[in-house]
Amino acid sequence: MKIKKVAVLGAGAVGSYVIWGLSSRNDIELGVIAEGERAERLKQNGCTINGKIYHPEVWNPGETDAVDLLIVALKYGSLSAALESIQKATTENTVIMSLMNGVDSEEIIAEKVGVEHLLPAVIKVASHKEEDGYHFDPETTIGIIFGELTAPYDSDRIRAIEELFKDTGIHFRATEYAREEMWSKFRLNVCNNLPQAILGAGVGCYRDSVHMKAISDGLKGELEAIAQAKGIDLSKTEASSGRGSAVPPSACYSTLQDLDAGRHTEIDIFAGETFGVVGESGCGKSTLGRTLIRLIPATDGHVYLDGEDISGLKGKALKQMRKKAQIIFQDPSACLNPRRTVRQILMEPFQIHHMTGSMDVDARIEELLHLVGLDTYHLSRYPHELSGGQKQRIGIARALALEPKLIICDEAVSALDVSVQAQVLNLLQELKERLGLTYFFISHNLNVVYQVSDRVGVMYLGKMVEIAAYDQLYEKRYHPYTEALLSAIPQVDADDRTERIHLTGEVPSPSDPPSGCPFHTRCPKACDICSKEIPQLKEIEKGHFVACHLYQ
Repeated sequence: MKIKKVAVLGAGAVGSYVIWGLSSRNDIELGVIAEGERAERLKQNGCTINGKIYHPEVWNPGETDAVDLLIVALKYGSLSAALESIQKATTENTVIMSLMNGVDSEEIIAEKVGVEHLLPAVIKVASHKEEDGYHFDPETTIGIIFGELTAPYDSDRIRAIEELFKDTGIHFRATEYAREEMWSKFRLNVCNNLPQAILGAGVGCYRDSVHMKAISDGLKGELEAIAQAKGIDLSKTEASSGRGSAVPPSACYSTLQDLDAGRHTEIDIFAGETFGVVGESGCGKSTLGRTLIRLIPATDGHVYLDGEDISGLKGKALKQMRKKAQIIFQDPSACLNPRRTVRQILMEPFQIHHMTGSMDVDARIEELLHLVGLDTYHLSRYPHELSGGQKQRIGIARALALEPKLIICDEAVSALDVSVQAQVLNLLQELKERLGLTYFFISHNLNVVYQVSDRVGVMYLGKMVEIAAYDQLYEKRYHPYTEALLSAIPQVDADDRTERIHLTGEVPSPSDPPSGCPFHTRCPKACDICSKEIPQLKEIEKGHFVACHLYQ
């Protein structure tokens, strides 16, 4: 195998290192995949790296045929939107090297193009952005580490990439322990990158502060325990793998750089969130939730789950997707088969996915019961023998059975008494933290949404009109509908009470919505343009999006 054409997806800090090195080769085609304004900007201005301007070719995703090596150098949050471009650039013989943070980007890409194209890799480069472009120290950069997951470790593509990188200035090393190297980089990010971002100090904080070192060491112990449980032996990696490229004590890791610059960070690869959705009855909350997991087919647009477009999945692929996403329904009495015992109800997901012969299902069912705070004697009971709270706990256990990443909570506590609601909400929060779950939490109860959500989306007549972190939204809301909605929250303290905003008129029919902004027929602040044009979600503050002509 000989590499003649290389495409780089992402010309940021990581991509710049690759472009810097491979630009020295005159015997290969080197290009950056980009579209729209970014493509035009790269064509005109090139990439400024260490004070020098480089002009790699700029390719549209559809122009990348016959690429021998595709290097994905994106931020993690950009991966899902780039999967189509990756697919277009991948031909039968394309090797894909992902240099992204985290430990699952290869898996996400493989689901789109096939695992045979992926060559596991990590990069350690202390690159940072200044006004004149990206800068790094070539001498102190550890560089790119890559390798096959199984023998032969000295494969044709390994030798081809070694030949490609030779004499380019790029530091590289092939390894037989690629998976362990990826987890070693993940350990570095979790134990050093994130605490430093929280503190807002340079990397020297771990040397100078015993408290920061204690935090880092504690995180290290937890991550290594997780790795061990997954069969990842981090002791197999070289001593150098536990550190990043050499930098001065005042230097900042990438997450802190992003925070300081007001950019989106990669913290979401380390923890899930609860996204709450509120709105009047009939606005489409439940329909949206069920569409997200394909219980209802989408009529327009795309739904991405774990980086994969699931909108068109069918048959076996759709069935496999069900393992990643589950739902907890509103009425626990209506969603449990009255003719089956709790054991039979919890057994059903394993039977559907033909897993009863590959694991100790009985032990897993008992584990699920303990997770939701129930005893094993409940296994022989029928739904009518359980209280409302116990039924909902069984519904939660069933949703957890296949270890999903996303759970749709569709009015999951609305049918329960207030005291039982609190118990179930506390349980959901505990499970989220323990299992790293992501919730899409649908409710008409604003106080409940406020209690459980990290971010909140306000929905009206099938449209998101405002999205923000829960504290942002409750402190300052911009959309007139959000103002009216939140004014309805009962206030115990008389000093905190705000005047209730009463909306006039009926909610329009979703099947025949009004022209322009769907809320304009009831909005006290409507103007002429509101009846003519649909406002688009616009970020008016960091992380705060509003769809209203008042802020367009």
